[in-house]
Amino acid sequence: MGSLWMIGGRWVVRGIGLVSTIILARLLTPADFGLVAMAMLVIGALQVLAETGLHQAVIRMPSPQRAHYDTAWTIGVLIGAGITICLAVAAPITATQFGEPRLLPIMLMLALRPLIQGFENIGLVDFQRQLDFRRDLQVMMLGKLGSFLVTIVLAFVLRDWRALIGGTVAGTLLAVGLSYFFSPFRPRFGLRHAGEIWSFSAWALMTNMALYASERADHAVVAATQDPGSVGAYTVGAELAALPTEELVVPPVRALFAVYSKLTHDPDALREHYLSALGFIAIVASATGAGMALVAEDAVLLLLGQQWLSAIPVVPWFALSAGLMGVARSVNSVLLAAGHARANAVRAMVFAAVLLPCAIVGVAWRGAEGAAIARFAVTALFAPVMLFLAMHLLRIPLAAFVACLWRPIAAALVMAAAVLALHPWLPTLPVLRLGIEAGTGALAFAGSLALLWWASGRPQGAEATLWQEIRSRF
Repeated sequence: MGSLWMIGGRWVVRGIGLVSTIILARLLTPADFGLVAMAMLVIGALQVLAETGLHQAVIRMPSPQRAHYDTAWTIGVLIGAGITICLAVAAPITATQFGEPRLLPIMLMLALRPLIQGFENIGLVDFQRQLDFRRDLQVMMLGKLGSFLVTIVLAFVLRDWRALIGGTVAGTLLAVGLSYFFSPFRPRFGLRHAGEIWSFSAWALMTNMALYASERADHAVVAATQDPGSVGAYTVGAELAALPTEELVVPPVRALFAVYSKLTHDPDALREHYLSALGFIAIVASATGAGMALVAEDAVLLLLGQQWLSAIPVVPWFALSAGLMGVARSVNSVLLAAGHARANAVRAMVFAAVLLPCAIVGVAWRGAEGAAIARFAVTALFAPVMLFLAMHLLRIPLAAFVACLWRPIAAALVMAAAVLALHPWLPTLPVLRLGIEAGTGALAFAGSLALLWWASGRPQGAEATLWQEIRSRF
């Protein structure tokens, strides 16, 4: 049920975000998005410090006391204030380095965000501890809705990057306020258990920093070498490409962390739950990653418009990367819950270290598209490494991984063949092309997956669960 609430809630949130992006893409320019993306590279790097795993540290505790909550909240407030000060100091330096004076007011305005976020009510953690994600999601959805409304109004009035900044800050402020409305807990300042919490959070912080570097290394190279319009196209194209996979994979992965944390003393049950989740994630990630890559051009034209043509070349590569990373990301939560935070951090550090030079070569070769190709290549290299890591640390047989993965991958290949074979006969109107492509792809994927499962002797796993669910409903 927790995963369902996470998926449903994030669908609503991302649906709001998608509608917002579609409207803003026609009111603002790629350069406006590019300027904000440049600022967020610096802001995001520092804001990672605010995501020190404080929530995860409390979640993993068998019976946390009030003092643990107060300590985690106090650390969050102090870190948020420190980040805001650092951003205010870094703003003029960043504007000078990028040669873009407009970055100064953008960064100063966005510097308020970590300060506000630091005051979020730590009591929301209880919803995750109890696997009650409904109220947690209500905070997220209402905050996103407020941000959406403010951004759209400002976009109609201002018609520039200020709309994006105003909406972001307003949404953060609303979300923090709602955290106190939905949770009765009232935190107080205190650092009694700082050492205990930090013992877990230190590696979680390293992991978050490394993950941010792995997610943004190519964006940094593009921002440093390309104009704001190209940066905006790269950023929005990447977001659009990853949208289906992210919104269907990330919610259950996040929800499963709390489940895995309760199974750390039962290795057999932990392995069973992880493999079951991996089967579903593989199906979703294969279908959405390959599917989005196949419809990239029509999706950009229909959703964003003609002024975003430069985003089309990067979308297929990011979509395929998102599919591979969706499978790999399933490993992060189970390793973290099992106490292997160091392995996650090291993996992300190595990924970033490999991606950065590859992105530099890619940009020199083919500009922004080259950076997207570099990301796909590195992701294709590291996804099997992540699965091997889980196999080793959790003592999972190789055959168990193969059983979860081979049918979804084969079904994705069948889907690609079907859609590509149909291309020469598709109509020219983007909305019709997209509808036919999506329908054909969905039928080809589902049909081939079912056929392969049946031909394999109908083994237990994700397909069997789905089949039983379909039979029970019809």
